[in-house]
Amino acid sequence: MAKILIADDQVEIRRLIAYRLEKKSHQIVMAHDGVEAIAALSKDKFDLAILDISMPKKSGLDVLQFIRHHNDNLHLPVIMLTASALSNHYDEAMEYKANIYLTKPVSSQEMYTAVESLLAEHD
Repeated sequence: MAKILIADDQVEIRRLIAYRLEKKSHQIVMAHDGVEAIAALSKDKFDLAILDISMPKKSGLDVLQFIRHHNDNLHLPVIMLTASALSNHYDEAMEYKANIYLTKPVSSQEMYTAVESLLAEHD
């Protein structure tokens, strides 16, 4: 069982991802913006983070930067989600060492496969 942070400002997206992962016995913590995500990362240890790029207050890229600059989270596997196909988002995500970059809409099977592969790599 892994502890996974899901940060997305769209409640439907959070619930859809959480539903599939909870069925596999993963523990899910949800955040609706980047500020909540950083607060969660500051107080808890996670095995994986799933971050939407476009969120209010702080973006997923801001959260990814936070993760990569704090030793407690330095090697945390991160999946970035975006509804935008803008290449500069991809470039920034890769610059800050996102592990996987997925474009919405993403199927629950595609998300599950990405999560399980990252968890197996970092076990």
